[in-house]
Formats: sequence, structure tokens, C-alpha cells
Amino acid sequence: MSTAPEAERILDRIEQGELAAQAQEEVARAVRLADEADADDTSYRARMLQTDIAHWLNDSDTMLSSFAWCVAKHDSDPARFPIARADDGPDLLFQHKWIAGLLAGNSRFPIARIDQVLGDMERRFREAGLSQNGVHQARRDVAIALGDYEAAERHMTARELTPRDDYSHCEACQRSTDAGFASLQGDDEQALRLWQEIHERDLSCGEEPEFADAQALLPLLRAGRGDEAMIVHARSYRAARTNPDAMSMVRFHLEFCAVTGNVERGLELLQRHLGGFTVDAFSDQHHMGVLRSIAVLLDAAVEAGAGERELVGSDGENIERLFGERKRVHTVSEFRDRAWSVAERIGGALDERNGNDRCASDLTAARGLRTERYDLPFSDAEAYAPLASAHPEPSDARGWLIEARRLVAGHHLSRADEAAARGVQTATPDAAPPLHTVRVWAALSDDDETAAAAHHRARVAAMREAGWHDYADAEERLGLKMLGNASRGDVDEIAEEIERARSHGSDPSLLVDLLITFAATQFEAPETPTGGVEAALAAVREAALTLPDDDKNMLWPGLVDAHLEALTRAELFEEAGEVAALALEDPRAADAVMLTARRVVTISMASKARFDEAATASEGLIVDAARAEDPVAVGNSAMLAAQIYADLGRPREASARAAYAIRSFEQVGQALPGQRHTLASLQLDAGQAQAALENFQLAFDAMHESGEEDPVVLSRVASGLGRAASECGELAVAYRVWTWAARVAEDAEVWDRAASVTLDVASLLHDVDDEDAVVTAAEGMELAMRSGVPALLARAQQLHGWFTAGTGDAVGVAVLDEAIGTAEAAELWERALDARISRGRALLALDRHDDAIGALREAAEAAERHDMPQFARLADIHRATALTEAGRTDEAAVVYRELIDRLDPADDSGIRDAARSALAELGG
Repeated sequence: MSTAPEAERILDRIEQGELAAQAQEEVARAVRLADEADADDTSYRARMLQTDIAHWLNDSDTMLSSFAWCVAKHDSDPARFPIARADDGPDLLFQHKWIAGLLAGNSRFPIARIDQVLGDMERRFREAGLSQNGVHQARRDVAIALGDYEAAERHMTARELTPRDDYSHCEACQRSTDAGFASLQGDDEQALRLWQEIHERDLSCGEEPEFADAQALLPLLRAGRGDEAMIVHARSYRAARTNPDAMSMVRFHLEFCAVTGNVERGLELLQRHLGGFTVDAFSDQHHMGVLRSIAVLLDAAVEAGAGERELVGSDGENIERLFGERKRVHTVSEFRDRAWSVAERIGGALDERNGNDRCASDLTAARGLRTERYDLPFSDAEAYAPLASAHPEPSDARGWLIEARRLVAGHHLSRADEAAARGVQTATPDAAPPLHTVRVWAALSDDDETAAAAHHRARVAAMREAGWHDYADAEERLGLKMLGNASRGDVDEIAEEIERARSHGSDPSLLVDLLITFAATQFEAPETPTGGVEAALAAVREAALTLPDDDKNMLWPGLVDAHLEALTRAELFEEAGEVAALALEDPRAADAVMLTARRVVTISMASKARFDEAATASEGLIVDAARAEDPVAVGNSAMLAAQIYADLGRPREASARAAYAIRSFEQVGQALPGQRHTLASLQLDAGQAQAALENFQLAFDAMHESGEEDPVVLSRVASGLGRAASECGELAVAYRVWTWAARVAEDAEVWDRAASVTLDVASLLHDVDDEDAVVTAAEGMELAMRSGVPALLARAQQLHGWFTAGTGDAVGVAVLDEAIGTAEAAELWERALDARISRGRALLALDRHDDAIGALREAAEAAERHDMPQFARLADIHRATALTEAGRTDEAAVVYRELIDRLDPADDSGIRDAARSALAELGG
């Protein structure tokens, strides 16, 4: 059976946009199926499409091979294999424009071969009766790649003198490349003029204007337009982020972050996109450009003290191919050095082929960026990171034991085993057994039971050498069960050993170890007279009373954790908090990672609304997690701290810790969409709208990719995304996202969410004087009624009434009366007072001055009764405005003076300044 029909179906679906995410893999499958069927017509169609897809993904290997195959087929039979199969489909002549530039970017292709390709392109365009405009552009682009700027200028002049046609480069791309050429020549003024022209004419293409925006960042900074540059950075990065070849644009953002002091943000972007950096056999010049930008950023990172940090994504197969070395994780400093070295090697080869030093000059200029600095933070977020713990090499066996246990706590198993082995080499007989314990733990955690058994045998031998014969006998009988490998099926055997230890008066440490082991088997066991949480709690309490002062086996940290686990499972939270607090005061805590105790204390303080103490405790928790070098524990700890600071009403500190948490989670690829949504929400509350918008988008995209379908979750994230977009002035984005969220929530009959987002849309429309604001607010009011939530209904009634009155319709006043009634019935006094002020303003808009003055006086009096002076001040300033419009200026002046006298000089609401300005206009 022929496979060609299946190939045709795949191609149809790709062309209809159904397989966008898998287009590269699916078109390759279509090629394979068509070739298997010897269906050359289908193979031609598939490879033409494959060339297009490969171009947009920067997959040069595939693009060249598929293009060459199609050219050969076309030349063999132009009628059967036409230049283009459809008006809007892949076009062989259009694809020709990409090929010469691709060859120019690879030093292995001699200039003569590149000229031959350009000559062939020119011939084919002439034979097809096409303008040479696109050919001149291609020659100009190749000349730039070859470093021949004089030739590039000549071809650009010829292009301008040649008529455009359908095979010309699009105007957005043409101006973008012209702007890039101007920057290469040091003409930032011309580069910015061309960039502005792209925006003024609203030109766009597949990668434009975001590519042009990215190129404009440094010229904007040098022109003293830093604030504008930051807005462009935020906006264009969001657009570039999802591009299949994002790194072509992101690289300019890395340089921008380097020179503006946003190193942490730059590292975040780099680590997010490093895995998507396409490394093939042809794109040397592209590789050099990306490596140059990465190196510029990492120069700044090393300067900022991050040189020894591991660079997430630096162990990818793409980096292995690019660096020509075995796959491994690089530190920031190591990657920086290799990036410069490889970029210079590539540049040297290109310069040798080109007969000039353009690449060397470009890299020298890039190195010079380390002295170009602008103080321009991405947001006003606090920089946060706990103080790094110093871990000097231990000098004795006890030091190695502490170090090994720290590493086990952070799940660094091989390092923990190595540290314990180092300790064994210098240990006295009494000090050796706990070191062997760590080696057993590390092996068990690594699922290596053979190694665990060997280390256990060494531990038993060490115990006998230390004279711990009862201990050794018990461990020989129980095997690995006393070292974390026991299960509920071992309970009777462990209980028997406990009774033996009690009756024989054995080493107290042995009894404690057995009791901890028994408790661990009971946490998940069903409650019985002899088992379950109560039995576990009894065991750890006995262990706590039995533990000897010398604690030669270093059992105390594990006992604390087991005790807290038992108390928490028994829901004895008050006692757990007390035990944890005492443990942290114990001198032994200084030598141990005490994550469980610190977390219990933090949560205990927070549950009692002692948030200041909880915040302090949470900082200690983060430090301890960082001490263990456990990114997940660090992330969880920082997220807990963020929640506590949010409860304290300190959103800036909350967002800083949440951002640190996300960076920690990203080190191990475990940043969840919900956590990023939390970060975005905190950033929005902290006034960091640009950062919030980016994180809302990342969370929203990740939820879609993960298959999240819960309309409540999706609409909540979209609602925040829209709010952030609105605060960033990106109203079109806000409108699009909010309308989508409202539709999703309404379809799922989640009436409260649908109403809330619909009212956001109505407010946005009103802000831009769109006449649909009134009808949208009415829709929101209907949805609010269905929700049964008084707060939503009162908000909807207030907005609908205010918007309606603004059109000159007195019905709006009646609706505002309903809003006041709804709010007061639900004791929503802030909403009720706000609606009263809106009612007064509505009456004023309807030219009912006396009614407005009376309504605003009543609103101020109501605010005073409810001890809400901010609403009283707001009502008074609107009342003074109404008095002025009514010609009662003397009365207005009195209100303004009284208002100014009542206000604190430090008041920053703007009301005091507004009152003083208005009074001055009245001559007061």
C-alpha cells in the first residue's frame, strides 16, 4: 500500500496550521513517506515546505539539502516541478534569497562559490521576468557577511534604484537589516531613524519588529533614551521569546542586560533559551554572534561575583557540538571563557576566507562592552539572595562528617560519599561508624544496594573496632533496616531488638537508633493499639529521653526530624512548634541542616499571625536550605517566605523572595506554572508590572503546554496577565486576554470569574472612550447577578451606573443607587462610599449641580461616620469642583481651605496638591 496519501495528509495539516508545534518532525515524516512511495511530486511538495520550515527554525543543514534537491528536480522538469505550487505556498525563487547568505556565513565555502550562487539566482530571476530588487538585497546581505561594507553600500544603492516586486524582501525586514548595517558602521542615529520608521509605518513580518527592536537596544541607550530602551526590551523580548529561532534575537537582550546591570535577568534569559540554541554544521557566523553576546553577559556575571555558579543548560548536546568537548555542566566563568575562545576561532576562519578583519574587530568591540555601563534596573524589585555559606575543607574526621551530612541533606550523593570516605581515612575508632553511615545513606539514595551493603559491612567492622559490640550485633541481625531501609513488614523484628536493648541494658545510642527506626515504620501505618502515629510518637518521646549526652553516632538531628514528623502527623502543632524552637536553640543545631525544625517554627509563627517572627524564621530556613545546596528546598523555603511577607503587606520583599525561589527551581527544571503565577501576582502588587507581565505570560503558556484545562485556573492567570498588560500600557493585549478569559469562564459557568473579567474589559473600554463600555458593563452586571457575590454585583452596578450617566442618561443615577444599596446591605462600606462619590459625580456630569453638591456632602459625612477619611477627602474635592461649576466659588474656596488644613503635609495622594492648585485658580 502506497504511503504517499499519508504524506499528503500530513502536508495538508501542516499547511492548515494544525501541526505548528511539531512541524519540523512531521514534515520530515512526510518526506520519508513520500520517498518510500517513490512519489516525486509529493516529495517535491514536502521538501519545498521543509525548506521554509527549516529556514524559520534556523536549521541550515536541512534547509540546504532540501533546497538543493528541489532545485535539481525543478531543473529536470520545470513543468512537473514548478517554482511555486500555490500563490501563498513555498517558492523556489524566494528561497534562493536565503541560500547565498547561508553559505556566506560558513568559512568553508569560498567566495567564488558564493558568487556563483548569486549569479545563478540573478539568472533565474531574469529568466522569470522578475525585478532584480531582491537580488540586490541578497548581494547586499552577502557583502555584509563577507565584511565588504563598500560593496554592501553599492548594492544597497542599486536596490533603491530598482523597482520592488513580489520577490523583494518585505519592507520590515529590509529596514531592519538596513538599521543593523548602520549600527555595524557606528551610525546609531541612522539605525534609530530606520527603526522608528518601522514602527511609524506599522511594518511587520515573521520576526519583525521584534528583531529590529532587539538591535535598537544599545543604540537607544547610547542616545540617552534609557527608559524607552527598557520598555522596548520588555516588549520585544516577550514577542521574541516564543519564536522558533528565539536566540537570534535574545542575544541582543543578553548584551542589553549586561550593560544595564541586569545580570540576574540576563542569566535567567540565557538559561531559558540556551537549550533552544540551534547548532548545525553551516551557521558559523550565527554561532559566533550568539557566543559573542553570551560572553558579553557572562563577563558581567563574573564581574558581579557569579563566576562559580553552574550555568543551567550548559551540558546540552548543542553545546557539546559547538565546543567540541564532552558534555558537562559549565560554571559561568568556564562557559564565558569557552564562548570567547570558540567565537574567536570562528571569527578567525571567517576573516581568513574574507580577506579582512571585520569579525576580529566586531569581537574586540564586544569585549569593550565590559566598560560600557548604564544604571537602568529592569524593575525596582529588591535584589535578594541569602548570604552564601562558606564550606572550607574540613581538617578532621568530625568536620568531614558534618560536611558529608550537609551534602546528603542536599542530595549531593557522590560528593557526600567522597567526603565521608575522606573522613574515614583520618577517623579515630569512635569517629568512623557515623562516617560509614553516610556512605550507606548515599548508596541507598542512589539505589545502589550492593554498595550500601559493602559500606554497611565496613560500618559494622568499625563499630566492633570502637567497642560497640551490642550495636554491631544488632545491625548484623537487622542488616540495612536501621539505616533507612526498613518497612512496615519489619516492625516485629525491630520491636524484638528494642526489647532486647532495653532488657540487656545495651548502649543507649542503640536503643535510640532502634526507636527512631521503629517510628519511621509507623508514620504511614494504620492506627492500632500497638501501631500508627501514636506508637511512633511514643517511640520518639522515649528516644528523646534516652539519647546520651555524648551522642557518638550523631543521632540527634534525625531524632528531631522524627519527633517533629510524629507530632505533626498527630496534629499536635503547638507542641511541634515548641520542640522545633528548642531544637534550634540547641548548640548542636550549628553543625546540622535543620530544615524540618526551621520550617515548623516558621509555619507555627505564621499560624499565630506572628508574621514578623515568621518572616525572621523564614530567612533562617532559606539560609539553611542554601547551606545544603538543595535548589528545591531553597525554592520551597523562599516561596514560604514570600507568602509571609505578602501577609505582612510587604509586596516588594515578597516578590524578591518569590523571584529567588523561581531561579532556584529553574536550576533543576522544576519551576511550576502555579509558582510563576504566584511570583507574577506578587510583582504586580509590588508595582513591577513589566516583570509581572512576562511571568504571567510564561505561566499561561506553560499551563497550555502542560494540558491544563481548568477554566478557573486559566481565567485567573489570564485575568492577572490582562491587568499587568493594562498597567504596562499594552491595552490591546489586555483587551484580547480579558475577553478570552471572560469567554472561557462564562462557557464553564464560572460566573464570578466571568463577571470580574468582563468588568475589567468594560473599564478598559471606558478608559479609551469606547462606546461599548456601557453594554459591556451591563453584561458584567448580569454575570455578577448569576454569581450571587454581593461585592461583584455592587462593583458591576457602580461601573454600569457611572458609564451610563457619562453618556447623559439619567438612568445611570438609579443604577448607582442600586450599587449603594447592594454594598451597604453586605456591609461593604468602601464600595458603598465609592459608589456614593460616583453618584455625586454622575449628577454633576448631568449638570444637576445642586443635587451633586448635596450627594457629595452626604458621601463625605458617611465616610466620617465609618472612619474612612480618605473617602471623605475625595468626596470633598469633588464637592468643591461642583460648587465651582455652579458659580459658588466662595463656598468652593472654603471647602478647599478646610481640606488643605485637614491634610497631613506628607500626604502623597495628590489631593493636597490638587486642592492648593484649584484654590489658587480661585484667587484664594
